[in-house]
Amino acid sequence: MAKLSALGRRLTRAFSPCRLFLDWNRDWHRTVVLAGSGRSGTTWIENLINYDNAYRVIFEPLQILKVPATSHFLARQYVRVDSRDPVFLDPMRAILSGRIRNAWTDQFNRKRIVSRRLVKMIRANFLLKWIHECFPGIPIVLLIRHPVPVALSRLRQGWQGRQMSDILAQPELMADHLGPFRQLMDETRDPFEWFILLWCLDTYVPFRQFVSGEIHVLFYEHVWLNPADALPRLFRFIGRRYSPDVLRHVERPSALADQSSAIRTGGDVIGGWRQHVTAQQVQTAQQILKTFGLDALYGPDGLPNAAAADELLRRG
Repeated sequence: MAKLSALGRRLTRAFSPCRLFLDWNRDWHRTVVLAGSGRSGTTWIENLINYDNAYRVIFEPLQILKVPATSHFLARQYVRVDSRDPVFLDPMRAILSGRIRNAWTDQFNRKRIVSRRLVKMIRANFLLKWIHECFPGIPIVLLIRHPVPVALSRLRQGWQGRQMSDILAQPELMADHLGPFRQLMDETRDPFEWFILLWCLDTYVPFRQFVSGEIHVLFYEHVWLNPADALPRLFRFIGRRYSPDVLRHVERPSALADQSSAIRTGGDVIGGWRQHVTAQQVQTAQQILKTFGLDALYGPDGLPNAAAADELLRRG
């Protein structure tokens, strides 16, 4: 009976609705990469891009505990842009060309006949420029949300507050980008401050590597406050025809939105986080951002400054 039960479980996984699809176009140019920090709203944006089920969704293929093909990656893997090491290149090619099949990565897919893919990743920010160089022309969208609500959401979800070992274990990453912040990384102990620091690391590296036009920086707040402006520009960048029909989906929470999130409770989605932090915490967060030169990305009102983002990208 145990053998029959095990067989039944395997058959259920093999023939689950999310895995019954034909991905016939292996051209990675037919793939969009959506990246961002964890708890920044990437699943919400994924749903908006795929509001009409035009894409096969490949969900978090760099979740190394769930995906055997990338189990040898570090939690926040970095690869130098000129590297073509097959240890990393072959799994990424399999992801972007749709050859990967996995119960975890396909759990949100509802597309049956596939010609386009949407790969959503919250652990890929240190890899984005490398992906851009190895797979030229692939649209890469980087979602950014104010670091304080991101940190608060991680705390509510019980995320572990120190994930430094995989970062410090990468001498190339430290030498190329993060070496000047080693002392800050060593000294930060408070969980809230650590999540602000981690947001800065995730944001600093791609802004340091990319220049204008190579990547689409999308602010969460802009999409929520003015979707009729932000979404057409997003769709142009990824090569999709825009339809106002997508606007009907903006206020729908993602499957990963927690029950206390403002988008579910009807609260203030953009500014509601202020009632959960002290003035000192906000000031400390701003000081950490300033250390990385990222403090201009958000103004005192908590709203993003797109001009500051453009300036950072122009500096490269």
